[in-house]
Amino acid sequence: MRYCLVSEGKVIEGPCFLPVVWNNISGFCNLSNEDLASFGWLPFEVNENNDEANFRQIGSTLEITDTKVTQINEFVERTAEEKEEYQEYLKQQAIRFGV
Repeated sequence: MRYCLVSEGKVIEGPCFLPVVWNNISGFCNLSNEDLASFGWLPFEVNENNDEANFRQIGSTLEITDTKVTQINEFVERTAEEKEEYQEYLKQQAIRFGV
């Protein structure tokens, strides 16, 4: 899981994996989410769209709460031409990687 360091309502580091040692605290990565939150480290999540064939991402924003940071992605439906291009891209990737 990735985390963000949040200070004064802003992400100042991350998303990244937790450091093993942080501010002279060894085993920092083994702390509970509740303990991590007391230092400003919050879990990072992304709202995913699993329908890439029909939708494409056009932007994103971060939502920061007391317990997590969520990347909210904005999607729009692909045009018919974009859908065809995406299918062609998938075919090319399958050929390239032998899938």
